[in-house]
Amino acid sequence: MSSTTIALTPHSALERSGAQWVARYPTSTNLGDLTPAFSKAVTSFIAAIEAAGGSVTISATYRPPERAYLMHYAWAIAKDGASPASIEAKAGVNIDWAHLDATGQSDPKAAVKAASAMVSGYAMAHSAVLVSRHTQKRAIDMTISGVVGKSVNDASGKAMPIHSLKDLNPVGKSYGVIKLVSDAPHWSDDGH
Repeated sequence: MSSTTIALTPHSALERSGAQWVARYPTSTNLGDLTPAFSKAVTSFIAAIEAAGGSVTISATYRPPERAYLMHYAWAIAKDGASPASIEAKAGVNIDWAHLDATGQSDPKAAVKAASAMVSGYAMAHSAVLVSRHTQKRAIDMTISGVVGKSVNDASGKAMPIHSLKDLNPVGKSYGVIKLVSDAPHWSDDGH
């Protein structure tokens, strides 16, 4: 019995881009995945909201850098016209953005179609940055409901009337949870 050695080309160990990548490197919704100081601040703020009769649904805390990379470059290829063959590799993410064949030739149409499927799968409305407060464990996306018309205690214990959701902004700030006004669910430790 003879054995055959197959020479592998650099791209043969890579998996082509596409919707199957969306489920990998999931974004956390766990407060324990935030930095300890920010986790404590968010926990206190949420407790104040819930004590007032409101509710909070968390959609994102920590986003792994690998996921940010996938989201960023899927958008760049699908929406911004970036060349799939020009995307820099990221250690640990064995993705073939260019859809290379056995001879190393790219299939740009297939690559753009696959990147578009990823953008749809991520439900992206705009580009994702490579480094953000989410990748730094310093941000949370949350939907807050049931507090309008009630009062929420700030960090000093003062009851703050909530006439609209924007009235929560100074309450959150008192806890160290600062609203990014331009992004509806986004709060961080510095407002970015």
